[in-house]
This record gives sequence, C-alpha cells and structure tokens, in this order.
Amino acid sequence: MAKTPAPQKMKPASCDISKLPDIVQNLGLVNFNVSCEDGSLTVTGKNTEGKHFRVNGYQGNGFTEGTMSTFESSSRDARQFEAIRLRNAGFTQQEIADRLGVSQKTISNDLR
Repeated sequence: MAKTPAPQKMKPASCDISKLPDIVQNLGLVNFNVSCEDGSLTVTGKNTEGKHFRVNGYQGNGFTEGTMSTFESSSRDARQFEAIRLRNAGFTQQEIADRLGVSQKTISNDLR
C-alpha cells in the first residue's frame, strides 16, 4: 500500500520591498510607516503638502495586486460621509479604511 505524502508546510510569505524607495520618492513622503504582514506590504504616510497616502501591495504564487488611496487631511467631513456611504453599501470597517487610506480606528471613530 502506498504511503500518503506528509502535508507540506507553507512558508510564510515575505514582502518585496524593492519598490519602497520609488514609492517614497514618487509620492514625496516625508513621514511614513511601513508594515509587512502575510506577504502584504503597506506604506502609509504624508507628503510635504499634508496629503495622506496608503499604498498596499501583495505578491505571491504568481499573483500581484496593488492599491493606492489618498485623502486630504482637511477633508474630514468628506471622509466621514464616504465612510458612512461605504458602510451602508456593506463594506467592513477594515475594507473602508483600506479604501480611504486611513486606519481602521479612524473609521471606527468616523462611524460613531
């Protein structure tokens, strides 16, 4: 009788940071944070004009995905209105945060 092969362990996905300098330079980011979780690279920051950016990128198993969102810090009311509209459309707080380029905590506060 043939032996059943042992399940293979998946190695954790790593982030490709090779484009990080280009992202920072092209967007003119002066204050930014970088995180990597499960192969998803996220850069959040602000440029010299006060515009906030969130860039998400994922690469794995031949699949590449990327998104970028921006908002002006002076448009809090517009962001809150859009967050409410997206919640009513069925988006989760995390999906809204990713779409609007802010943290999930900010969206939680906006939806109160």
